[in-house]
Amino acid sequence: MISPEILRRYPFFNRFNATQLKRLAMLAEEIQVPAGERLFARGEPANAMYLLVEGNVELYDEAQDQFDPSIKLSFYVGSVEAGEVLGMSAAIPPYRLTATAKTSTPCRLIRFDAKHLREEMRAECAFAAALLIPIGQVALERLGTCRTLLAAEMHAS
Repeated sequence: MISPEILRRYPFFNRFNATQLKRLAMLAEEIQVPAGERLFARGEPANAMYLLVEGNVELYDEAQDQFDPSIKLSFYVGSVEAGEVLGMSAAIPPYRLTATAKTSTPCRLIRFDAKHLREEMRAECAFAAALLIPIGQVALERLGTCRTLLAAEMHAS
């Protein structure tokens, strides 16, 4: 458990009331991850959602050759800065990660257990809405970033 006051500092959580924020904080633990570590990989079950407190995380998409599965390519699709959330697939069915996340610097994160997070969402619609609205906003922002990267890549080719 972490202090709810820590979460209150971040705009992502501003839709939660005091009781909901306390319940969310009870699902959380602080972790440290060194630079160069894979936090999670695309396609894996989403067992946690993270708030990046310090550091930088890079997001990658991966493609695999349909005829030779040993051939895999990784494409940079964006980064997550301190104060942002990642692993949001933990709250959205089918609960599979849609990107690979690697730490580019030493990172301090708050990890929210996905199983308990989903239990809280099922128990209270307002809790679910407080979480899903900012997740949708972040997802749209990241989609826009990916489109910009794709357009730049296509223009450069």
